[in-house]
Amino acid sequence: MKLAAAVICSLACVAVAQDAAPIDPQTILRELQELQTKQQTSANTAQKRNLDIVLKGSVSKEAAIAFYEDAQMATQFQGANRENSQFRDWKERQADQLKNTDFRESVRLHLFYLGLSLKKAADAKPEELLPQVTDYLRVLDNAASAMEMKESLLKISVADGIFSKWLGLGPELSKAKDWEMSPGKADQIAAKFLLPLWRKGKSPALLGYWDGKIAKESMAAGTAKLDFEERNFASVRKPDLLWQRAQEYLVLEQPNRAISEMFALIKVYPNHPNVTQWIDTLRKTLSPAATPVAP
Repeated sequence: MKLAAAVICSLACVAVAQDAAPIDPQTILRELQELQTKQQTSANTAQKRNLDIVLKGSVSKEAAIAFYEDAQMATQFQGANRENSQFRDWKERQADQLKNTDFRESVRLHLFYLGLSLKKAADAKPEELLPQVTDYLRVLDNAASAMEMKESLLKISVADGIFSKWLGLGPELSKAKDWEMSPGKADQIAAKFLLPLWRKGKSPALLGYWDGKIAKESMAAGTAKLDFEERNFASVRKPDLLWQRAQEYLVLEQPNRAISEMFALIKVYPNHPNVTQWIDTLRKTLSPAATPVAP
C-alpha cells in the first residue's frame, strides 16, 4: 500500500511539473542560421579541397599511380607510411601492374572522370562541362587497351572506386543526377549528358556523334576477322545506328529529311529485326499531331 501511494505521488508530481523558462524563438532561429551557414561553408571548402586533390592526381600517369599508392596505404594498410613492411610487400607483388602503362592510364582517366563527376555533383554549368566531357570521350576512344585490361579502373564506378572510399565522396557524388558513374561506358556517358544537351540546343554535333559512332563500330567489325561480325554489323547494327541518326533530324527541325531517310531504311532493310517498330514510328511521325521524339 505504501508503494502504491509513492507511485501515485510521483506521477502527480510529474503531472504538475512546470515548463522550462521562456525562450526567444528569434534568438534560436538566428543561431540556427549561423550554424547552417558555417556548415555550408565548411562543406564547400571540403568539396573544393577534394576536387583539387583529385584533379592534381589526374595530371599525369606518374601522379595518378602515386595517388593510387597513397589510397592503397590509407585504405588497406591503415595509413601506414611507404616504409611499412606490409606496404612494401604489397608493392613488390603489384610491381608489374603498377608499372604497366595501360593500368596507369586507366587510373589517370578514372581520376579525371571522378573530377568531372564531382563538378557535376556541385552543379557545374552544363556549358562548362560540355567541352571537358567531349575531350574525355575523345581520349577514352583512344584508350582501348587501358579499358580492356582485367585490372582496369575504367571498369569501376567512380562512386565505388578506391579514391571515393578514401576521401569519403559517396554522399557528394550521389548529388550528380542524370550522370553516368562508370568512366569506361562511353555510350552511357554520351546518352545521359552529351546528347540531351545537343538536342536541347538543336546542335548539328548530334549528326557528327552518330557518324563517328558508325565509323568506329564499322572499323571494329572490319578488324574482327570474323565474317559473322561483318555481316551482323552490315545487316543489323549499322542500319539501327542509321535509324537513330535519321531521327535526330526531327530534333533539328528537319522533318522532311528525317522522314525520307527513315523511309529509305525501311525499304532497304525490310527484314531488319526492328522493322516493325520502325514502321510504327514512321507512321506516328507522319501523323499531323506528331511531336519530335529523340532516339
